[in-house]
Amino acid sequence: MKNNRFSPFHPYHLLNIFLAFTILIILIYSASYPVPTAQYPVTCIHMEVAGKPCPSCGITRSFTAAMHGNFDAARALNANGFKLFVFTVVQLLLRAVVSLVLMRSSINIKKTAIADAIVSAGLFLYVYYPFIKYQLSVFNQL
Repeated sequence: MKNNRFSPFHPYHLLNIFLAFTILIILIYSASYPVPTAQYPVTCIHMEVAGKPCPSCGITRSFTAAMHGNFDAARALNANGFKLFVFTVVQLLLRAVVSLVLMRSSINIKKTAIADAIVSAGLFLYVYYPFIKYQLSVFNQL
């Protein structure tokens, strides 16, 4: 069963490396911004058009505050942003742990990938539920 043996070029391992690299870029980019008192280059179009905040207003500042270790400010700026930050860090750790476990053991890759997908999808839905709920309410108003 060649699909159950680890290979550095196995598609699942390559996907984990790609995701980990992408997450690292996001974290580094976020850390490059100053603490959240500065102006950010992108404003919320919803706030400009509707005059009221959406669930993602302040999310960049929240994420940046969390990257700088200011978790209280991150929660205050946008609780969804803090949850997104935690999700991002957990995903980075999960990518590393899953790849290391697969390299050092004979665990079935297919079963591991399925378990990983279920855990990641569950975390994704938990974090993004406020955004999904908001979008659905906007669509219902149309």
